Amino acid sequence: MNDIDDFAQAYVLHRRPFRETSALVALWVENLGLVRAVIKGVAGQSKSAILRNAWLQPFQLIRVQIRGTRDLKTIYKFEPVPTGVVIKGEPLFACTYINELLLFTLNKHEPELHFFSYYQEFLKRITDIFRPDTEIEPALRQKQMIIELRCFEQYLLEAIGYSFDWGSARDENIEVNMAYGFEPGEGFFPQASGLYQGALLIAIAQGQWQTKGALGAARAALRQQLEWVLGRSLHAPSSQGKLMRPENG
Repeated sequence: MNDIDDFAQAYVLHRRPFRETSALVALWVENLGLVRAVIKGVAGQSKSAILRNAWLQPFQLIRVQIRGTRDLKTIYKFEPVPTGVVIKGEPLFACTYINELLLFTLNKHEPELHFFSYYQEFLKRITDIFRPDTEIEPALRQKQMIIELRCFEQYLLEAIGYSFDWGSARDENIEVNMAYGFEPGEGFFPQASGLYQGALLIAIAQGQWQTKGALGAARAALRQQLEWVLGRSLHAPSSQGKLMRPENG
């Protein structure tokens, strides 16, 4: 990658201190993918450093100018882009999981370019779910957030070419009254003692998330597939010292 004179949109997926006033960051840059870079002047007590540090936060869309041809780039300039996204409180842990999932995925795979826009819309939907003036009842907000998490995982697998069909098993349609097992990389297969009931798989395929048990079944199969794709457990400690996946999500 050569210098990019024009600004590119990006999100911070991970950052850590570097020297006295700088940070090492992993950025997801639109149309470029994962970029690791140094950003100077984001630590310290100066007004400029405090302001730049406030801009360099997860879920904050920024515009960056990137310099350098080696693996570790330099962010020459950056500035925030107003989006109205506010991730705090209850959804913070879930969205942090999504960022870590993206970080590990982007290390190995390049999603289709439109997935960057999908991530932006995902953050907006999560923000809308938890707005004080939302029409969603408080008791239903967490469930709606979990639905968004499952949809994000599905779409991520699709964007990197590892999706699977909820409605078929070994090229045969899923039957309502049958049970199925799941093999990562292969999909569902008939199994008398299988953990996945046909009725639930059909409900998931049709997006009927209100069906009892659908979210749990989706969570289990998606976790198996993601762990196979990433080559690691989603419950293992990440490089950031957090768990990859919220237990109730």
